[in-house]
Amino acid sequence: MNIRILIQLQICSKLILAESGPSFTATDLDFFKNVHLTAHPMETSSVPFVLNMKRGGSDEAMDTAVMNEKEEEEEEEEEAEVEISTKGEAEVDGSEIELILKAAGLEVVLPPPPSGADSDPDGIPTRFLRMHKGKRRAALESYKGTLEWRKENDVDNTLNKPHPNYDVCKMLIPHYIPGFDAAGNVILVQRPGLFNVELKNKNNVTDDDLVDHMVYVLECCWSIVSPPKVNEDGVLEDCVMTSIIDMTGINLGIIRQRSKIDFASKFVSLMSSHYPSRSFKTLIINAPKWFHTLFNLFKPILRESTRKKIEILSSGKAQDKALREVLGDSTPDELLSNTPTVLSDSHDVGKAGPHSNIEIELQEFCRNRLQAFNLTMNSLKI
Repeated sequence: MNIRILIQLQICSKLILAESGPSFTATDLDFFKNVHLTAHPMETSSVPFVLNMKRGGSDEAMDTAVMNEKEEEEEEEEEAEVEISTKGEAEVDGSEIELILKAAGLEVVLPPPPSGADSDPDGIPTRFLRMHKGKRRAALESYKGTLEWRKENDVDNTLNKPHPNYDVCKMLIPHYIPGFDAAGNVILVQRPGLFNVELKNKNNVTDDDLVDHMVYVLECCWSIVSPPKVNEDGVLEDCVMTSIIDMTGINLGIIRQRSKIDFASKFVSLMSSHYPSRSFKTLIINAPKWFHTLFNLFKPILRESTRKKIEILSSGKAQDKALREVLGDSTPDELLSNTPTVLSDSHDVGKAGPHSNIEIELQEFCRNRLQAFNLTMNSLKI
């Protein structure tokens, strides 16, 4: 059933069943009127025919005219419903989303304002100035580009919209938040080498769907899991992330796997453009020998600050030690050497890993929003 109709039905039922009688505002009435008119557009094509029948004729002819008119109205309604059902989630605006979430007893989650923007004379966030080494014009242009991207894709409402492919996307490209590192930064583990392109196609998931999902995950990170906090100087500051990129399953053959390369390029470009200066440290683990050589070729062109944040590690005791030092108690067992890769629900619930407490809470957050829209989480088609 279409989301607009769902909203109408659910809000009506919620308001009727509510113990305290809620009052309708002008906004509420406009909303219901718009939904009604969309679902039942008023056409005038049948009016001349009805008027002609009223000028004369038998009762039988009049009955026939009424029946024909009714049939035409039913056909128009069916056509309208078909038209509505083809509309996507993106066409449900923020006011409609807010109404249905409130009717379900859920809060609307909006991204916190970026730190530094309120005190900057041009409204430029600190992270964008840092990205451009203080060059204000370049930083302002980048920030304007991000604002346009967020508006065009309605990113501010990402966490309020239903996301039925949440579980599916997490299985197609394994990634998760095991907890916080030893320095208190949120951790994001990504295992791109385990990207299952065959299952992606079987589940009709596109690269854009996966990119949108990763935006959902990032918005969760910075709006729910690790929002801005006051630093030692008493200044509100955007948080940063420790990234773990597990290269298990990656070999030189990936160069020929266009789908994986395309997705990686889109995601990296998006991260760089719209989520700058969010990195605290990046550990690239289980790296094959050829990757060390490749990285050393590009290392000289990287900024010194970037080079200091990246550490390339290969499976073994040294890698295990580095993971434990950086991640502390949030070190997932599955990333340690000689631990088998598990892509099932057999992970320990509540333990640092794919089923950490944070992951359980985020999945519940997503499910609650699906239920608000009378939707359910999609299951992976094997």
